[in-house]
Amino acid sequence: MKYLKEEPLLDRKGVQIDIDTPEGKKGLTTGFYIYLVMESYQPMQGFVIKPADMRLFNKVLDILDGEPQLDGYWAFEDSEFNQIKAVIENVAPFVTLLSRYAPAIEDKLNAARGTLKEK
Repeated sequence: MKYLKEEPLLDRKGVQIDIDTPEGKKGLTTGFYIYLVMESYQPMQGFVIKPADMRLFNKVLDILDGEPQLDGYWAFEDSEFNQIKAVIENVAPFVTLLSRYAPAIEDKLNAARGTLKEK
């Protein structure tokens, strides 16, 4: 299991990044960024998600449709988390609005925890 903290994504000046959505401006967070990049996926030369992996892809989107499950952390099975990393690495650089924040989200993915502390 991997636990990814839901937190604001900040620009280089330390201000939360806002993006325009059909519902108005929305602050970019870890989960929202991943959701947007995954929704931007299109099969491309060099990166095509296999049908079996598409089940993991859709499960991740189902999780991100909700709220973080555990005290502000998203909980993903290792296979789901690996699918997120693959999509971020291969798709984020091509999403014009989000590409410049790919290093920040990669840092957050690398900081994901394998366990959560008990209360």
